[in-house]
Amino acid sequence: MLEPICYLEAGSGSPLLLVHGDFNDGPGAWSLQMESLAAHHRLIVVDRRGYGTSPREPRPYTIAGDAADVLAAADQAGADRFHLAGHSYGGLVAIEVARQAADRVRSLHLLEPPYLDLLPSHPDVAPLIALGSEIQRMASTWEPERTTEAFFAMIAGDKGLERLRASRGWPSLVREAGRFADTQYPAEYPAEAIDDLRLDAPITVYTGGQSHPGLQALAHHLSEVIPGADLVVLPTASHAVQRVGDPFDQALLAVTRSR
Repeated sequence: MLEPICYLEAGSGSPLLLVHGDFNDGPGAWSLQMESLAAHHRLIVVDRRGYGTSPREPRPYTIAGDAADVLAAADQAGADRFHLAGHSYGGLVAIEVARQAADRVRSLHLLEPPYLDLLPSHPDVAPLIALGSEIQRMASTWEPERTTEAFFAMIAGDKGLERLRASRGWPSLVREAGRFADTQYPAEYPAEAIDDLRLDAPITVYTGGQSHPGLQALAHHLSEVIPGADLVVLPTASHAVQRVGDPFDQALLAVTRSR
């Protein structure tokens, strides 16, 4: 039997599960929301397997496996039904959670999931697929800091990387880099999986106006191929859309308060 993943709780109200992306843990990705949304929701902030305080085994880590872990955490927390938000890779996990347990999801919030197989030939997406897979291939031989630098240079460019390197959060990004080599690459999550998403609940896709153009293109396309999905563009946000703070929070709460 698998050792369960770890999670933190904050606040009260209807449950809201928050799933982080790569190179981070739950509290690191959602620190702003753990304060701002706690007055509105019972937050369940998971550490995906291999990250933060969660167990490191078994490997490799897969999107389906992460989704099963999230659902087990919801069971452990006694959250039969919940709102669900996933950032970046966590957005792919959130899609898979909704596919596996559609009846449990009250609303779904997808923050720039790198759903690369949706637009593999797009001129801004194809380079992400090629370079990202090469970084992952080399991650098992590189030092964690080199992997982190290469990844965020790809996502945010040289200027964005320099801002990250100067931030207080940089050491934690480097610390979590070790999992990357053992992670299912996002391009392996098939485009046709979205066809199995049968969710009788609001779905919102979020993108940042300052994010990588390929990730913006994917967010726009994802909102078009999911029937009834809404798109929220936050002009001042980068890939870590939730870091823009109140504009993201208010867009999410506009949905969850009505459910």
